[in-house]
Amino acid sequence: MIIILLGEGCNISWNMQKINLKGKSSIFEWFLSVSFQDVNYIIDKILNDIPIEIIQRNNERDIYLDTTEIRSAHYSLTNFPDRLQRRVERFKNDILSNEQILFIREEHNAYKTTESDIHAFKNLILSFNPNCNFKLLLLMPFEVRWDLLQIKDVYHKENMRDRFNLLSYIQEIEKDFSK
Repeated sequence: MIIILLGEGCNISWNMQKINLKGKSSIFEWFLSVSFQDVNYIIDKILNDIPIEIIQRNNERDIYLDTTEIRSAHYSLTNFPDRLQRRVERFKNDILSNEQILFIREEHNAYKTTESDIHAFKNLILSFNPNCNFKLLLLMPFEVRWDLLQIKDVYHKENMRDRFNLLSYIQEIEKDFSK
């Protein structure tokens, strides 16, 4: 199973390292991506071979992906372009691979991911590869409790930082792939 991290921030990458499941970095890792709409915007550009600009805004240290609010202080205009290109190609190859894919995203407490966001995401992936076999693990912020989204192949779970549960969620989903 391929695991692709969709951000919201660095915490998901650190937690994947803790359970020894951290693979090569994805496009959205080590970036802050509050809005799932911004993630969909970048994925749309990737899957349609539209270049993603890397921008540094006035008097800011962070770089941004295109016109979105997705930003990082871990990279610069000089050290990220090659990484971005590798990650874009890996993303497309993974989706075309027809292997089982688990996308994982932590929600940000300032933005509640909507059914519309998820359906747009699923449509983007399936328009690029109609045979893509994927599921999405959406981790609710531990600071808030929202109604769980009930969407096929989406696992909307609580993210309880006092009780590490990421591995059990991944194992549950892995079993569901086998059904």
